[in-house]
Order: sequence, then structure tokens, then C-alpha cells
Amino acid sequence: MHELSIITSLIEQVEQICKEQEKSTVSKIVLRIGSLEYINTETFLFMFEQAKEGTCAEKAELNMIIEPIKIRCRKCSEIYEPEDTIWLCPKCNEIGGEIIQGSEIILESVYFDDN
Repeated sequence: MHELSIITSLIEQVEQICKEQEKSTVSKIVLRIGSLEYINTETFLFMFEQAKEGTCAEKAELNMIIEPIKIRCRKCSEIYEPEDTIWLCPKCNEIGGEIIQGSEIILESVYFDDN
């Protein structure tokens, strides 16, 4: 499952950050994920709840920010959000383009429990 590999990597990163910051408990994690990653949010959150047990993130809340797809037209440089799976520039009708947003997975913030 695609979600599991992302969650495993996320937990590893958070554990490393806890070590570096000499903290033991994380209260909140903010994760930015592009919609081209095709994450099932419900499944992701369920799997995160299972995977975080026994880690510094055990009590952490996960906030996911799903980023829309943004394309830059190769012909006219218009930046647009495609409405369907066919990327058609609304300005010049060119098909396709360069992905400038929507494929990222970014650990944006980790908040620690001060108690």
C-alpha cells in the first residue's frame, strides 16, 4: 500500500526530529500532500493511528493539507488547475504541461508537547 510507505517514512522522520530536538512527545504533525499522490485520507489517517503506537508521535494529531494540482502550460506559461484528467490550458487550449504543484509530500511542522 502506498499510504503505508509514506506513513512509515513520516514516523521515521518524526522520531529523528524528536531525537535531534531532545523531545519525547509530539502533539501535532502537519503534512502537506499533493493530490497527485492519490492518498485515501480515511485509510491514511486510520493507518497513521496504528503506526504511531509506541513512538514519540503516539499522542500526536495529524493535520493533512491536500494540495491541488497546478500545471504550467508549456506553450503560453499560464498556470492553471485542471478540472479533469485531461490537462487543457484554459488560455490557449494546449494539452499537457509542467506539474508545478500536486506531487509533493512535505512534513511541514512538528509540534512538541511541553509537558
